[in-house]
Amino acid sequence: MRSAVLAILLTASLVGCQTVTKAEYEKVRAEIVANPKALRERTESCKRTISKQSVQMRTDMARLAEVPVKSVADVVCRRMARAVRSGRLSYQDVQSIMRQQPSTNSLRILKGG
Repeated sequence: MRSAVLAILLTASLVGCQTVTKAEYEKVRAEIVANPKALRERTESCKRTISKQSVQMRTDMARLAEVPVKSVADVVCRRMARAVRSGRLSYQDVQSIMRQQPSTNSLRILKGG
């Protein structure tokens, strides 16, 4: 599932690694809560990651997120970063993405809900 692979890349770029421990997740979350610059940097890193993917991968992600392909990187990364910051995207949700079995909540967030 290409969308699952891209979701993993997206999550990894937000939290800074391919596998995420609860402590790492909490550290990143605390950092982006406390520092708006860190939130912007994480979001930009995520956008760069998505922008480097093939047109097909970006199209799949856009379809999943229900956004135009041209804005998929910006919209999806903002949604995910804000969800991590607010606590709506939990550590368990991140783990579900990493296992390529995105939770209902993580899919809802990806779609803007």
